[in-house]
Amino acid sequence: MIKTTRAFIKNLWLASLLACLVALSLSFAGGSSAFAATLSYAGGSPQIITNECLYDGASLSTYNVGANQVDTTGTTLSLCGTNGTITNVTQKMVTTNGCEGSFGSGSDTEYENFHLNFRETGSDGYIYDEGCVTCEYKNGVLVGETYPNFTVILNVSSTGSYKLNGQSFLATSGNPITSSITIINKGLYAPPCPPTG
Repeated sequence: MIKTTRAFIKNLWLASLLACLVALSLSFAGGSSAFAATLSYAGGSPQIITNECLYDGASLSTYNVGANQVDTTGTTLSLCGTNGTITNVTQKMVTTNGCEGSFGSGSDTEYENFHLNFRETGSDGYIYDEGCVTCEYKNGVLVGETYPNFTVILNVSSTGSYKLNGQSFLATSGNPITSSITIINKGLYAPPCPPTG
């Protein structure tokens, strides 16, 4: 009984290894989506498969912009399909003012659409005015304002779709990519403090 069980486990292990090698060779032969396409007819009907084949980047800079301004850039690289595949991509950029004072200038969301070839990168960017203020009150009356340094955070994510060998795929980048920068606050662009608090 023990020899039969060991032989069965060995054969099962060899069959699993062979399946992995076949999947690996298909992925090298047809790009990142080849193995996913072989799974698309499970259950007897075509299904749309999600493939994590978009790669995002996020950068922030305060160079070559004015005081309390930040230059944001989001990039998306497509590794979807193979040569000749065009992926329709929607990139989402969310810029958030991380002011820990009383009031910050909030957040902004931008969308950009790209038609990216295999191994092509699309990028977009915006310059934002950012502010942060701490309101100081005494007996409910505004007596002063200070302007602490603060952080600006950029999140970039993307989704899209493409076709390969007649099969439709959804493309995604997985979790958003995050970058941040500290702004040396010069007191600009902050919302006004209410006269009473």
